[in-house]
Amino acid sequence: MIICLNHYKQANVNHKCVYRLMKLTGLQAVIRRKRYNYKKGQSYHVPANKLNRKFDKAYKPCMYF
Repeated sequence: MIICLNHYKQANVNHKCVYRLMKLTGLQAVIRRKRYNYKKGQSYHVPANKLNRKFDKAYKPCMYF
């Protein structure tokens, strides 16, 4: 409402004044509800830890898959 008055009608109006006028005329803003966007996904199988963080030189030849 404020953007419409200030930008399109070129009338510099304070937001408090707009609130008072809307209250007098009985207008009420429709507030958009937030969209529910969380959906629990499937649980995936976690593979076994084959490397086991052994990155030493002694284990280097057996790290190839």
